[in-house]
Amino acid sequence: MYDTASATSLAGHRTSSTHEELYQTAEGEFFLLIHQVYVDGLKLGPHDVWLDLRAAKHPNSRLHCRQGIRPMERHEALEWCIKTQIPLTFRGLLLEST
Repeated sequence: MYDTASATSLAGHRTSSTHEELYQTAEGEFFLLIHQVYVDGLKLGPHDVWLDLRAAKHPNSRLHCRQGIRPMERHEALEWCIKTQIPLTFRGLLLEST
């Protein structure tokens, strides 16, 4: 069982539609907590705003957020950190060396 209260938060990444946070348990396991926004049942893209997906004829769109946990291997956690925390200029160099 993954518990955010007892795990250590290592890094986070936000867009207009998602929030991802990488955690490490006391046992050394990694997991990603993901919050994703949906509009009228459609997943909001990383650079969309909810107005982009709402149905034109239905001004009362429904927004909801889903949360999920994704267990990650050590190498996956490292790649996630490189892709979300390291400037684009240096990502290629780091990914080649992993």
